[in-house]
Amino acid sequence: MTDLDQYWLARLQALGRVQARYLWILATTGLFYAALRSEFASPRPDTPTLRLPIVELELGADVVFAAGATILAFLVLVIMGALRAWGYARSKLGLGAGADWQTEAVDTYPNAIDLAFYTTPMSPKPFATLAYFAYPLFLSAALVEAAWLWLDLYRSGHGLLFSRRFFLVSGLILWVGAACQVATMWFKRFSNLPRLWKTRDA
Repeated sequence: MTDLDQYWLARLQALGRVQARYLWILATTGLFYAALRSEFASPRPDTPTLRLPIVELELGADVVFAAGATILAFLVLVIMGALRAWGYARSKLGLGAGADWQTEAVDTYPNAIDLAFYTTPMSPKPFATLAYFAYPLFLSAALVEAAWLWLDLYRSGHGLLFSRRFFLVSGLILWVGAACQVATMWFKRFSNLPRLWKTRDA
């Protein structure tokens, strides 16, 4: 470990903190929009407002709801970017390309997914395989919710003409970009399964 580039090591650890932060943000944002969607499911005579803490700014709930797909897809893109940057830092440190447990010693900021699905080379193969797909499963769930929100916005007839069109377009563009990246992650993880199982037998 003493031969590792300390600058790349510091970046790897900083990116681990970033991943943890944005995974929590994505989880809480997804729960928030699920709750907000239930508010819109029941018709009401007036449009509810949401008050932002600290700045005491009131926003129409319909505007916040319209932004749901865009925000969730953007957060998935941020997490995917953090994962790619983390993988690049890992490669610069000469710690392999994944599915081989080589970075555990330098991963000083494990996130909730890392700990909930923690495995070692001695873990049972079925559990290690399931845990290896925890990230794409979590991100895919966020994309499913984003698509759900986008369809709700598309079918809605409320009068936010400009913002509705803006969020329909931006949500679709960001969702397609995020979905392509998550699909690539699924493909790479399936491709890495032989390495995962080989390491388990080592």
